[in-house]
Amino acid sequence: MKSSLSKETWETVLNELCEINVLRGIYDAEQGNKNTMFGINFVMEVIAYQAGKDEDFGTMFWDNVEISENRMKRRKHERKR
Repeated sequence: MKSSLSKETWETVLNELCEINVLRGIYDAEQGNKNTMFGINFVMEVIAYQAGKDEDFGTMFWDNVEISENRMKRRKHERKR
């Protein structure tokens, strides 16, 4: 996909959007929906690709999703005690 915007512009957009936790994969896994995260990841990966950061972004995003889910599992386990 060819863009008329510069790589630097895409990188600025990516950096600005990453100020929002959910767009980095950090979410309330108990109240949220993982399917929504797949959609968010798709859009963010396109932006990251245009910025030349797609590999780094994808890894960070799914690591954050996993951390969010593990946090939810720990909380549920603690409530059962």
